[in-house]
Amino acid sequence: MQEAAIETQPDHDEVVAVVPGDVEMTADERAVLACRPINELEALLLQHPDHFAKEGIPTTHRFIEKNNGLESGMYVREVVLPAGAIITTEIHRTRHPFVISKGTCEVWSPRDGWQILSAPMTGITEPATRRVIHVLAETIWTTFHAVNITVPEEVVAFVTLPHRIVGTPKFDIKAAIAALK
Repeated sequence: MQEAAIETQPDHDEVVAVVPGDVEMTADERAVLACRPINELEALLLQHPDHFAKEGIPTTHRFIEKNNGLESGMYVREVVLPAGAIITTEIHRTRHPFVISKGTCEVWSPRDGWQILSAPMTGITEPATRRVIHVLAETIWTTFHAVNITVPEEVVAFVTLPHRIVGTPKFDIKAAIAALK
């Protein structure tokens, strides 16, 4: 499968996010994919999986099948984010609600900048959202997706933009976070 890189500058040593070449993207998705500070931070986090890994985060998957004349079912994903964790999210392709039922996070996105989000809170994730989450206190974050899919990996493939990070980061964690404005 051919991949296309989205670069913010012609510097080939730069950390970039790449997507499979056959994936169509909106202009907003291209812009968030090219966000150099998030790419740098994600590259750094990938170098320290013992401290910042997304894998191993307790996740509960629930499915509600289409019923009573509803047009779709629902996938409910609940994650328990440990205090102190720094996480970059996937790039969301759908508009969907989320609930923070416990905890406090410092959250950054290109659209909203830095915000403190605390339980109890309900919000909406817009398409082309990619976040950096610094968990200040253990947090339970739940998302809700209107889909007729019952395999978690297939839901993720449907509701997020597939990407991977290539390149060597030039910043340390503090400098990468400071670059998020």
